[in-house]
Amino acid sequence: MLFYVETGLLCTLIEARTAAQARRIALREMGTYVGVDLVRKATEEDIAWVTAMQGRRSET
Repeated sequence: MLFYVETGLLCTLIEARTAAQARRIALREMGTYVGVDLVRKATEEDIAWVTAMQGRRSET
């Protein structure tokens, strides 16, 4: 499943089985100091936004 994740540093898309797993991946990649503000199932608008901003997609 694809999740939209907002951190104190950026927004990204993370492929994970659960929201909790997506949060753990984000914390591992960005660091606990940055933190995770939001994790939710990605919508088409989220995917379009991250793609338009030349964001990256993390996968497990």
